[in-house]
Amino acid sequence: IDTVITQQSATSNAVLRFIRQKEVQSVAFLEGGRGEILEFSIEEGSKKVLNIPLRKLNLPRGTLIGVIARGDKIIIPRGNDELETGDRIILITLPEMVEKVEKVFRTE
Repeated sequence: IDTVITQQSATSNAVLRFIRQKEVQSVAFLEGGRGEILEFSIEEGSKKVLNIPLRKLNLPRGTLIGVIARGDKIIIPRGNDELETGDRIILITLPEMVEKVEKVFRTE
């Protein structure tokens, strides 16, 4: 076992899910808080990210989309992939970029 989930980290993650915007489905910290893993639902109002190649998204420095879940498919994304309504994504970002990432995926 490389990582231990403590009661404190589980509680922290639950609190962060509560205070983050509604599109954030879950939150986890990388070791030592040096990064955050966020899960977003792509809603119909996510106009800044829908049907745009990932390489053209205005993602903050230090942010990487690692997985797109579309229905029962798991996609390891490349630059030409596009997000669709109903997709769920998992991304990794630096703690200081979380607020900017949330703005990118905020529904309008």
